[in-house]
Amino acid sequence: MAEGFARALYKESVEIFSAGTSPSKQVAVNAIEVMRQEGIDISSYCPKSLREIPAVLDIVIKMGCEIACPELTGDFIEDWGIEDPWGGDLPKYSESRDLIKKKILQLGEKFQLLIL
Repeated sequence: MAEGFARALYKESVEIFSAGTSPSKQVAVNAIEVMRQEGIDISSYCPKSLREIPAVLDIVIKMGCEIACPELTGDFIEDWGIEDPWGGDLPKYSESRDLIKKKILQLGEKFQLLIL
């Protein structure tokens, strides 16, 4: 969901990577649905492992759980403390989506990213 918001808001102004410590084989149906409600289609996205993205990044955002990501380094690293809604119902996904959207917008303000 974070990748979807970042791509929709900041388009080509930043390079975006999204990965997880234990990625599933496909994007959750409920994640696709709640993002569709925002007008963002993430149905073609494919979950990736941390090994599939660059090891050195400018900004590293961890969604939550204080998960250690020793594979990644960055100039700015932040943990958003957002619970993974995996397996939850639509309201749970909507709650996570709304928190992620708020944080993505705040991140854009902090780094003066242009919303396109």
